[in-house]
Amino acid sequence: MSPSKALKDGSTSESSRSSGRRSDSSLTLAFPLRPGTEDSPAPSPGSGSGAGSGETEAAPAVPERIGPYRLLEVLGEGGMGTVYLAEQDEPLERRVALKLIRSGRFDRRLLRRFEGERQALARMSHPNIAQVYGAGTALASQPYIAMELVPGLPITEYCDRHRLSLAWRLELFAAVCDGVQHAHQKAILHRDLKPSNLLVMETEGGPVPKIIDFGLAKALDAPRPGKKLTGDHAVVGTAAYLSPEAIQTVTPTGERDVDTRADIYALGVVLYELLAGMRPFDGGGASIENLRRTLELEVPPPSVRVGSRPDAEQAELVRRRRLKKTSALRRALRGDLDTIVLKAMARDRSQRYGSAADLAADIRRFLAHEPLLAAPPTPLYRLRKAVRRHRAAVAAVTLIVLTLAGGFVARSLEARRANREAERASREAQAARQVADFLAGLFERSAGPAGAGDHRELTARQVLDRGARSIQQDLDDQPLLKARLMDTIGNVYRGLGAYAEAEPLLLESLDLRQRMLGAEDPDIAEALVSLATLYREKGDADQALPLLQRAVRIQEGAGEPLPLARCLLELASAERSLGRTARAEDLLRQVIALREEALGSEAVEVAAALDLLGNVYQDERRFDEAERTHLRALEIKTTSLGPAHPHVVQSLDNLADVYTEQGRSAEAEALRRRAAAIEKRRPQD
Repeated sequence: MSPSKALKDGSTSESSRSSGRRSDSSLTLAFPLRPGTEDSPAPSPGSGSGAGSGETEAAPAVPERIGPYRLLEVLGEGGMGTVYLAEQDEPLERRVALKLIRSGRFDRRLLRRFEGERQALARMSHPNIAQVYGAGTALASQPYIAMELVPGLPITEYCDRHRLSLAWRLELFAAVCDGVQHAHQKAILHRDLKPSNLLVMETEGGPVPKIIDFGLAKALDAPRPGKKLTGDHAVVGTAAYLSPEAIQTVTPTGERDVDTRADIYALGVVLYELLAGMRPFDGGGASIENLRRTLELEVPPPSVRVGSRPDAEQAELVRRRRLKKTSALRRALRGDLDTIVLKAMARDRSQRYGSAADLAADIRRFLAHEPLLAAPPTPLYRLRKAVRRHRAAVAAVTLIVLTLAGGFVARSLEARRANREAERASREAQAARQVADFLAGLFERSAGPAGAGDHRELTARQVLDRGARSIQQDLDDQPLLKARLMDTIGNVYRGLGAYAEAEPLLLESLDLRQRMLGAEDPDIAEALVSLATLYREKGDADQALPLLQRAVRIQEGAGEPLPLARCLLELASAERSLGRTARAEDLLRQVIALREEALGSEAVEVAAALDLLGNVYQDERRFDEAERTHLRALEIKTTSLGPAHPHVVQSLDNLADVYTEQGRSAEAEALRRRAAAIEKRRPQD
């Protein structure tokens, strides 16, 4: 389920339903918990009976009005004061969160800190930082700040509640880094970054994280002590997220020597929790004393920490990340994500990311399968990243290699099933040698003669042309292997729009298979679908239709649901091309049912069928059904692949087309901008 759908279904936003006082975790202006809990801010020496008193107090009476704000109810309380839900009457009508120092509780230190928060917020304007709307003084000389009301949840709770994939979590975290970077550019050090101060709210464009509570912020450009937002002599912040230097390092004047890299460390701890579901260290709570003890320990990689909980808790942790096994989560974290977290949390701040922007950049490079700035630039590492980005030439050669290997394995299995191992053994050995010879010859010819002066990188088309010629010349004694290779290369040609080159290869592949296997073998259906897809894409759906109908009959006889679903999907595409949308709709419903039963309702293959079904609804001008169908396809893709995956673009474009047809131009334009941003981030071949 996507974050947007969960909110629409009413599964979150408890704060919007409750009538009494709410937890600080659901507020725009959250207050730290009282000392003694794990998320307590570090107590300041000499603070007296203020925030650290720990005494239980009655809820303050809600004043009727403060300035232009009508107070409705108490949202939360903290060491500095109370936050109210309020309505602003003028110059705009809107609901706000109003933070007010409580009467009789403010002294010079609290006033200085409150004023510092007002100054910090006034400097900043960023979509990932809660906005300040106004400030003033109540009748009892109590200062207040009116701010954006964010009906959100802490980022870790939001991600867990909506079962967000790792990719989604990283997208939200990168946006948090953007907000932190803005604050740092405005010379503001937050000093209390933690999940309860990083809330995620829902908007029409999707979830948006907001940074809140700058009550402990520090102005980095203050020319004299009197202009600092908060005092620097005490340990300031929440213990579990404090950097080593925030605890240990002091200047000759006795002040804490912290800079923006302290916030980077805190971001690293938050990222650790988002990915691994826990903090780096267990035991002893998050007190300053315990934290000092852990400074002597190396930070364990998240992939190592995963799995340290009881089995029931561990299973839930993995499920909340849309994975099935702990081993899958470990594999996903091992490598680049471990590297990013450990660099952000380096004990020596000179080894951390230099800025929040650098941290966000590496997150986005990971999502785009690009080499990290933080990773060692070894050739093998960069090659692996290049392959993950699916450069066309690499993909073409890989298809050839995999098909060769698959053909060889298939032949071996067929030999065993036919109980003629002895007779086929020599043929298999010969086939293995032919595979090796074919690959060696293909790569040698693709690379050119040794010492040649032409070092230009070969295109996918050049590799395909040479591979096709090699297959024609070298594999006559392996007709089934030759047929599979022709089908593979023919489909790659088709994908490139080279229909004239693709058609003879696909026709010969079908002919070879029919001569070797008979009329009803599932391999025949595979060849029929490839050829029919070519004809449909060329605009000749009439010629494609009988081929696909025959393929469906073969696969129905074979009884394999997924190959049958593929045939039905292609048949639906052909029926739609011929204007028979009712028939196409019926076929697509069969495809969706088959794929959901075999793969689950959240499989990307289900989304592919939904894309086409939504287009059928749009053809019939059933726009409400088209919108719901495209939204579901988009939800599956974003949660399974991540919001920045190239496959998401198709669903965004489909949905934008529906909105355009309905006259919802602003919503359509927002989706197209989102699609364009994904395409812009996508590596170019």
